[in-house]
Amino acid sequence: MSTLETPPSETLESSETSPEISAQDEAEVVERTYEDEVLEDEVALGGTPAGRATNEALRSIARTARSFLIYDTRNDAIRSFLSEMQEKMYSALKQYGEMSLEIRPFEMVRGAEVVYLERDRDRSLAFRLFRDGVRRLTISPEVAWEEVLRLLEILSIRFTGVRQQEDDVVTLLLKSGFKNIEVSAVEGFVPDDDEYCGDDPSAGAAREVRRRRRAESHIEVPRDWDLPLPEALEPVELSYQPLSEDDCASLREEGSSKNLPEVTVRLLLEMLKVVNDPTDPTTPADIDGLVQEVRDFLLAESQLGSVLNLIQQVEEFVSDPAQREELIASFTSERAIRKIISSLPKAVTEPPPELLKILDMSPINHLPVLIQILNVERRMSSRSVLRSLLGRYVEAQSKQVIQSLDRFEDSVALDLIDALIAKDQQFGHDIVWQLKETPSPAILHKLLNILADLEVSFKYKEWLLNLLQNTSVDGVRAKVLGLIGHLAERELFDLLEKILRSDSNINEEEASLLGENLVKSHAGRAKELFVDWTQSQKWYSIRRLTIRQSQQVAAIAGLSILPGEEAVARILQVRTEADAYLADFCMKRLVVRRQLGVV
Repeated sequence: MSTLETPPSETLESSETSPEISAQDEAEVVERTYEDEVLEDEVALGGTPAGRATNEALRSIARTARSFLIYDTRNDAIRSFLSEMQEKMYSALKQYGEMSLEIRPFEMVRGAEVVYLERDRDRSLAFRLFRDGVRRLTISPEVAWEEVLRLLEILSIRFTGVRQQEDDVVTLLLKSGFKNIEVSAVEGFVPDDDEYCGDDPSAGAAREVRRRRRAESHIEVPRDWDLPLPEALEPVELSYQPLSEDDCASLREEGSSKNLPEVTVRLLLEMLKVVNDPTDPTTPADIDGLVQEVRDFLLAESQLGSVLNLIQQVEEFVSDPAQREELIASFTSERAIRKIISSLPKAVTEPPPELLKILDMSPINHLPVLIQILNVERRMSSRSVLRSLLGRYVEAQSKQVIQSLDRFEDSVALDLIDALIAKDQQFGHDIVWQLKETPSPAILHKLLNILADLEVSFKYKEWLLNLLQNTSVDGVRAKVLGLIGHLAERELFDLLEKILRSDSNINEEEASLLGENLVKSHAGRAKELFVDWTQSQKWYSIRRLTIRQSQQVAAIAGLSILPGEEAVARILQVRTEADAYLADFCMKRLVVRRQLGVV
């Protein structure tokens, strides 16, 4: 077979497989080319070490932002880009301090040095920032990684071409509430040509609304309104006046993000004036979005002074009562108060004075709102602030609060109880009566503590005796015994004796209180009983073996509060014959007797 001849079968196979391989290779080449174009680095710049480090950091940010165009967010390549960006960014900040960048159409400048350059506006990070109004971006060395990631997220959104009405880079940056990234901006612009907005329905609709509003608010002025012409001034030579450093600092501060709260309040007030102008077609609905953004921004930044100033201004010049009330209520809604509480520093445990004034000016009933927030808030400092606020409103609505205590979780109910008791201790009677059937150990202990500070009424007798016989909550029986001593009824003697004889799980505190209460109930019978329980063990009998240690403890405690030397002699006799525990207990009760002044 000649080398130029090819068998028919081989020719057929070649003709079938060659196009497939070619198409696959071509697709791979196209994909690699696209990736190379997207991830291609900008120009490496920098004549100084700081300039080179800043250039590397900015190029890594731009490259990482563009990488989201071609990779899934969980791809290992994304992690590699993020790791490189983190290393270069923090290296530049650590070595050369604050990164203050002047934004130009296609460049970024640090000091007098160009540190970023990309003239392709589809790829240029500088162009996208400049187009949306950003003129300076300052990154502090203390910037957290979460803030850097949020900045990257905003830049990535703009690179991927997502369009949202009003949400340009400046808006997104300001909404983020950065602590260590400062933005200076002017009003951005959106070109009217089809290149940017021709395929964006939301942008077209916004332009149409603005065009119609301008037409509606247009007013024809007289043709000679500016006549006669003023006389021209004498021409003078142009001269420049040097500005002091203080003047320069003030000018820079005007464009700084630190001045935003004051500027934001002034903007909203100006818009409210426009709404109140009867000759202007602007309606309250037109500025609802602005009101919400201003509220969220001021509250998230803990600018309570600015919020208070705004509310005071609203009260002054918003003439419509319904609109005025709605605006003020929007700054003290549950969502707004939640933002205020969550934004307070951890060291703050009392409500700031500005917050109290804001709440006083609001028409809302704040108690349900505060209870709802307290139900989910877990920070101890925030709960302390909320408890202080509860005290301002709980007294006026005490009846409704007490009736609903059993519907709250324990922590909220306890806070409400404390707030009520702090206002008036007599609320304790209603609270105890409302919650006496509670299954909660924490609430039950709280009720008994309240009764300990009040004069125990006989109306609680049945409830206390039921607890004494049936409770299984640790510590409750001791508190009940401490309370029923105030009742001192003789009919209690048999019940107390029965408990001492039948219950084998009585601790020292409970046994002591039982012994004391037996004396208070019937001193004569108690003395006879205690003498019997403390008979010398030399008098051996089967019955003596059935006397528990808890009965002996109760007897010694009861004898210690009985007057007369006979009781002291009995305790001393028990001490000489008892084991180490009872001997030590006898001495403790003799000390108690001396402290009480029993003779």
